[in-house]
Amino acid sequence: MRYVICVTGYIIEVSQAERGAFRERSAAIFGNRYMADVVAVVADLAAHSPDGVTVRMVNKQTQIPDGLIKQVMKRLVGARLLRELPRNGPRAPLHHTIEDTDGVWTVLVDICRNL
Repeated sequence: MRYVICVTGYIIEVSQAERGAFRERSAAIFGNRYMADVVAVVADLAAHSPDGVTVRMVNKQTQIPDGLIKQVMKRLVGARLLRELPRNGPRAPLHHTIEDTDGVWTVLVDICRNL
């Protein structure tokens, strides 16, 4: 199986073993196998998406199921690292923007990218 990381505009192919080790480190540090993937991709997408980042956008980059991404995004909103933007309609996708008033988001992204 082939895993691809699309972060910062570069495509990096990693083996299944490397992907598994990355996710195990994410689980050990954050209590969630997908936290590091989601944080790194949200940071990259937010840099190029002034309207915010959606769960579907993260899914397209990571192939992680939407439900698992939503769990991570909710934790990040609860920690005040992401903010939910108002929806344009009742069925419109929920967009998120980065909240980095104290620099914690930047540190988190650096950690996630270097696992």
